[in-house]
Amino acid sequence: MSKGKRKHVAKSHKTLNELKSGETIRTYIPFEENTPDYFNGHHPDTIRPQPYRNRFGQAGKERLVVYIGKDSYNNMLYLPITSSHASRYDSIRHYEVKDKESIDKRNIYDHSYVETTSLRALPTTQTKQFKVEGKLSYEDYHNTMRRVIHTTMQFASEKDYRGVVPDDMLASWERDQLGSRYRKRTNNKGDTVYTCGNSIITRTEDGMVHYHKRYSKKIVRKIVEYRENTKLGIPRNNKDLTSFAEHVDNLSASQSSRRARPQTK
Repeated sequence: MSKGKRKHVAKSHKTLNELKSGETIRTYIPFEENTPDYFNGHHPDTIRPQPYRNRFGQAGKERLVVYIGKDSYNNMLYLPITSSHASRYDSIRHYEVKDKESIDKRNIYDHSYVETTSLRALPTTQTKQFKVEGKLSYEDYHNTMRRVIHTTMQFASEKDYRGVVPDDMLASWERDQLGSRYRKRTNNKGDTVYTCGNSIITRTEDGMVHYHKRYSKKIVRKIVEYRENTKLGIPRNNKDLTSFAEHVDNLSASQSSRRARPQTK
């Protein structure tokens, strides 16, 4: 290397504002059943008595995800990456990554899939550091986003969900919303907000979209009980969402302590 020239080394850790769309990061992710979007924007602790856990006792897990963007409330928007691909439905909601090495040099799986119908939000802070593992190739990123956009245009749910509406599709998409009696305004964050009854759609300048159904905690509890075919106990507290980033850290710390706990006979 000639004098005066430095080899470019990609940063291994980045903050939310430094991340680029398409980059893959490894971080602790709570299960969908432990996130505000699952409860129509309410803090999980105000609906569920205990965090949802899988059969291994986990409330979430560290995993590789694709960074897509962020909203105006420090939510990191991401798509999970999985090696599991079993059902016929997976063929619809999964995109198989062609260039596996680009997303993770240590990838040990024969196949990796982006869950294109599962754009999720992780509440975080401006200072949190995320470990960057790689980046989707141009082809993989283009094909992934095409599926995400397609899902955004037709998806409907009683729980909150996220999507992407690019600028070149905004006019037709907005025409559909206004034709469905949505009213348009701009909030104090500079986002465009469409409202109709208890439905609220928020779109950032970058095209990140949040579909929200405004329900009371009582109604959400009934919806979740029906969805999970179970009876929920008394919720733990009435925390608001300002504490949710801390809530995620607590879930991660709790899981780490479970792994570190010595086994007893």
